[in-house]
Amino acid sequence: MSPKDRLDPLATAATSLLCALWGFQQVTIKIANSAISPAFQSGLRSLGALLLLLLWCAARGIPLFA
Repeated sequence: MSPKDRLDPLATAATSLLCALWGFQQVTIKIANSAISPAFQSGLRSLGALLLLLLWCAARGIPLFA
């Protein structure tokens, strides 16, 4: 495989999108801190991640608890 000196357009777009999402996440956390405690926010994010993981595993047919 030959080394590349530039990112292709897909990699550039994906990197830019991830940076924008992570920046937006920080803004939403700061706004939500006035209404919801940070520990509760963390729990909600973990619960959301668990639900997404379970959906992904079900869609791919991957058993988690075999």
